[in-house]
Amino acid sequence: MSLTLTDIIAFYLIPLILAISVHEWAHAAVTTWLGDDTALVRGRVTLNPVSHSDPMWTVIIPTLGLYMGGFFIAAGKPVPYNPAGWRRTLWGRPLQRKWGEFLVAGAGPASNLVQALLAAILLAVVVQGSGVGVEQAWEASHSVVREGGALVMISVLGRFIFINALLAVFNLIPVPPLDGAKVIGAFLPGNIGDKLNGMGMMGFLALIVLVFHFGHYLSLPIHGLTDGMIALALGL
Repeated sequence: MSLTLTDIIAFYLIPLILAISVHEWAHAAVTTWLGDDTALVRGRVTLNPVSHSDPMWTVIIPTLGLYMGGFFIAAGKPVPYNPAGWRRTLWGRPLQRKWGEFLVAGAGPASNLVQALLAAILLAVVVQGSGVGVEQAWEASHSVVREGGALVMISVLGRFIFINALLAVFNLIPVPPLDGAKVIGAFLPGNIGDKLNGMGMMGFLALIVLVFHFGHYLSLPIHGLTDGMIALALGL
């Protein structure tokens, strides 16, 4: 089934904007919790999609990718933060910068996993309440369904779970500027983590090469996580 513009907006773009908004809010909320008010001053500690959406990376590029029927990537506006503002202690000790980076960066993908789990719970409620069969619900959750009330809701929730799985897996790739580089950087010895995250444009170019040449390998964990969440919701 080819996707219409309405399909892309209803089943992908709106869920994507919601998922990205929560992802970026999580970054902002954690750095604020650590004592840095940069994100707060910039108006990023909010769930308002306008504050987090980037016209190119949140809307145009994902839409083009979906129109072409292939793998798509998406991102929101990066959340600004200043590690010098972190004042919180952990277990009575000053917070090391690398662990602050770990917490702030990891909050984004973690929020996507939480969103996927909540959507799976709601999916289970919809299926139980509507009387839709498990096999029919499975098919609807993996496709775009335009008619049928409960089936449409199941389809939207399935796409929302998929989008959050994609964002969680993609952002955990340990290549800057993705969150995974800062997450893994906390566990690297010496200043190797700083060097990794200081790659700048080289990191971005490496990411582009990885996506275009090895992007199909990302589908394995993305679809595995999606299927696992939906199977959990359906009691499979």
